[in-house]
Amino acid sequence: MTESYDQAELEQVARRLLAHRDEGRPNPVPPPAERPTDMGWAYRVAAEMHRIRTEGRGWRQIGWKIGCTNAAARAQLGIDAPFYGRLYADTTLPSPADLPAGAGYFKVYEAEIALVVGRNLDPADGPFTADDLEAATRAILPVIEVVGCWHEPWTQAGAALIAADNAAHGYWITGTEVTDWSGLDLLDLAITVRVDGEVAGQGAPGNVDTGPFGVAAWLANTLAASGLALRAGDRISTGLTTPPIDPAPGQHAVADFGPLGLVEVRLAPV
Repeated sequence: MTESYDQAELEQVARRLLAHRDEGRPNPVPPPAERPTDMGWAYRVAAEMHRIRTEGRGWRQIGWKIGCTNAAARAQLGIDAPFYGRLYADTTLPSPADLPAGAGYFKVYEAEIALVVGRNLDPADGPFTADDLEAATRAILPVIEVVGCWHEPWTQAGAALIAADNAAHGYWITGTEVTDWSGLDLLDLAITVRVDGEVAGQGAPGNVDTGPFGVAAWLANTLAASGLALRAGDRISTGLTTPPIDPAPGQHAVADFGPLGLVEVRLAPV
């Protein structure tokens, strides 16, 4: 059964979250007893934010991101399940990228494997499996997602507040698409992140729940339950493969994905 929510209230919350982003103002996290926990409400707020961005500001969606796709990430935020948000052309940059040092916003860098969907996935054909998503993928893409939000402290906001704020998505830095990954092990591929030349984190795509194709299947099925669907050309950022990197102004981060190439981002000095 579809939950009923007050549309005016959803728009009000979405506009307030956008105002915090636009103006650079912290959004204090309410006490636990007052903190929203309804994920249906959260995704409706996020959808309203999406409507404002696309209809009012001309933004263009290019895909989806999945947050908290492993136990360590969920433990950091004190939640028990993944959540999703939207990717936009307006916050996507090719590597190497330079970002402004927005005070209080750029929280962490996450080295991730992204998928590029090659065909529409009709929800009627679900539920989808990891094998289904692998068969529907036309390219693999190494990326760094810049994750953070204005909730303060954001690690105590909880899943609903973070999901409502487009899953704490900041920027997306993309490498080069790889269309032939048949000889690669996308679970054990070694990934290393260096900051100013020093190793800051190491990991592999298998660090996300059931691997990149498995969490993409979770997304396809979760979207289908809400009347949404993956479409040809959608990008899917599948979650952090290494420990998150907390950047400082002026630092240069390089994520080395081995045969998939490098992704680089530099946070401008203050």
